[in-house]
Amino acid sequence: MKDSCFRDELEKHLAQAAENQREDDIEEEAVSHHRSLGDFPAALKHIDTSLSLNPLAPNHFYTKANIYYLQGEFEKAITLLDKALTLEPDFVVVIELKLACQIQAGLYEGLKESMTRYDNLRVPALYELMYKLIWEDKKLDRDEVQDMIHRVQQTQPALLFAWDLFLLIHCGEEDESMRLLQEKVANKVGQIINFKHDPFLQPLRHLKAYDALVQQHFSVDKLAAPARQINTQKALLDGAKAKQYTELLLTKMEQEKRYLAPDLNLRELAREIDLHPNKLSWLLNNKLQKNFSDFVNSYRLREFQVRALDERYSHLSLLGLAYESGFNSKSVFNEYFRKVTGLTPRSWVKQHSD
Repeated sequence: MKDSCFRDELEKHLAQAAENQREDDIEEEAVSHHRSLGDFPAALKHIDTSLSLNPLAPNHFYTKANIYYLQGEFEKAITLLDKALTLEPDFVVVIELKLACQIQAGLYEGLKESMTRYDNLRVPALYELMYKLIWEDKKLDRDEVQDMIHRVQQTQPALLFAWDLFLLIHCGEEDESMRLLQEKVANKVGQIINFKHDPFLQPLRHLKAYDALVQQHFSVDKLAAPARQINTQKALLDGAKAKQYTELLLTKMEQEKRYLAPDLNLRELAREIDLHPNKLSWLLNNKLQKNFSDFVNSYRLREFQVRALDERYSHLSLLGLAYESGFNSKSVFNEYFRKVTGLTPRSWVKQHSD
């Protein structure tokens, strides 16, 4: 009886979490839009809503900190980043933003402490070098800077922050830095969508090419908040058919647990309920508001969460449980888990075990 009550409570919790996640996704889109345009009050309003929906999501604390960073309020940002790191100590992008804030704020002792504390930094010498470039007006040998740029680009080919651009500027290569910025903006690399407000790129703002890039991406017609797209696609199933196939689909998942098959695909699932794959895709997107991967993985995630708290499965590792729940990739499991819960699997299990 106790197990039954526990499972009922967990199912209720998971259903509410799924609903909150849908709202959370909308808020995150709004945050990204307002932040990139520099409408920081609106961005803060939306991220505060996200935090109210999911107050233990380290990525929300990171997002709010990033808004403060772009406004130049570095110490406020650091406070939020420390909260994120309490929840997820190895969150690399959070650590990098914390270091960026400490560099910009001139917090040398804090920077040194961070460089000692976090052992997953790929090029530790980079951060002290950048501090000295800003605060000590350090004159560097051109070859030394080029070597550092090479090391950074080798270890972090898709940089989230503008480290390499900043180093190029201080190497006297403004034109090359500008060219690389244009390339990254075109390819939407890392956090480059926020380039207009990134303090590390301030030295480029006098260039005509920089102004042109700003005008290209932040022109008046781009300032309106994105409206939700209205789906004008012709319905592939009428109401009665949609209900019928939805019930068949849910039976396959909830009673037969077809999601436990790691090789399950859209075409196979469509064949099993005798529906054309295009119509199944339409049903998932328009009636259940999910694509195939998210639909199946939502069941796998729920299965993992139930099993992870069940002593009968205590002999399995978390990854073993993920595979037992139908996930077929470690990276897909970890990324989907964090996307939905805001936590790593280990943090979630620890929190709910307590």
